[in-house]
Amino acid sequence: MRIILLASIVLFWLQPAIALGQEYVKEFNSQPWPQADLLFHSDYRWKGADGAYSIDLGNERVLWLFADTYIAYKSPFTRTRSCVTMVRNSIAIQKGYNPSDATIRFFWRTDDTFPTSFFPENDSTWLWPLDGIRMENKLLIFFAKLHEIKTGLGFEVCGQSIKLIKNPDDNPDKWSIKEIPLPYLQDSILIGSALEVYDDFLYAFCCREPGNHDVFLVGWHADSAKMGYLLNPEWWCGDNYGWIRHEDMKHSPEIIFDDGATECSVWFDSSLDLFFQVQTIGFGQAQLVFRQAEQLTGPWSEPKIIYDPPENKIPRIMIYAAKAHPFLPAADIILTYATNAPESLIVADTCLYYPRFVRVNYNKQNLPIDTTDR
Repeated sequence: MRIILLASIVLFWLQPAIALGQEYVKEFNSQPWPQADLLFHSDYRWKGADGAYSIDLGNERVLWLFADTYIAYKSPFTRTRSCVTMVRNSIAIQKGYNPSDATIRFFWRTDDTFPTSFFPENDSTWLWPLDGIRMENKLLIFFAKLHEIKTGLGFEVCGQSIKLIKNPDDNPDKWSIKEIPLPYLQDSILIGSALEVYDDFLYAFCCREPGNHDVFLVGWHADSAKMGYLLNPEWWCGDNYGWIRHEDMKHSPEIIFDDGATECSVWFDSSLDLFFQVQTIGFGQAQLVFRQAEQLTGPWSEPKIIYDPPENKIPRIMIYAAKAHPFLPAADIILTYATNAPESLIVADTCLYYPRFVRVNYNKQNLPIDTTDR
């Protein structure tokens, strides 16, 4: 009886700590940042794109990775069918961490003066960038391979490509780019929706695509990843199995959370000792949502709306591709998202199809209370 009573007392004192620990960050103040939006309007030839992953290259240099991009190639350089073409990807180098006063230079390739993708197509397939990460003096970038289909949105993921850049401090037109192999994946799991280095491992969040967007977690030792050796990953297979090497997998990995996204961001906030995840939820009209966890393997909180874009009030606007850029200053979190629309609206509204910035600050009064000494 004394043991039962003692256990009840312990549980009574632990319950507030558990509840507070699960609440994490509860409230946000999110505001559009139009001054930063101007960064992507600074080149009269680069006429908008989606995707917008960012990578900290160090020394106040930021690499931006974009998917389908409008490039104006002849006068009057307007975003009309007669003046622009769409390339499947482009990149940019931002100098200065604050996007409201930084400079930026965009890069794509040309074929007899006609714009082409920075990372070239291969026959009928093309590359859309996923996340990337700098590891010492090397740069890794993950891509989705796509091809055209006659149903749905007109395209489908059909594979992956991983690029290793050996000289990321040089101008991109001088990069040495090497293709890196991945192990064969039987399931339709897209690796690299978000990347994070933590405790000497490179972790990649993966999304079932095509499919229901279940999210999985895979990791490599950092020493292997920085050398470009990605054939030996370990998959998180739940508390009962732990991490299992790819070659020893006998069943599907554990679902970290469902209702994920092929494009998202994950990062560790050392000031709060929490992992955060950002994505959009919804098709067409969509919100930017936020998850948090004490461990990369979870459990992850339910998604909480962190920003409701004003474009949701405009008919026929599509909102997608939310990302976080936690190393950029001027707020607790800097976000971007993409907007798309029918061609007539894109021509009429030059703010559409450019990444939009959002500044987010936490409500510090609602942060969890440390109850470990109870």
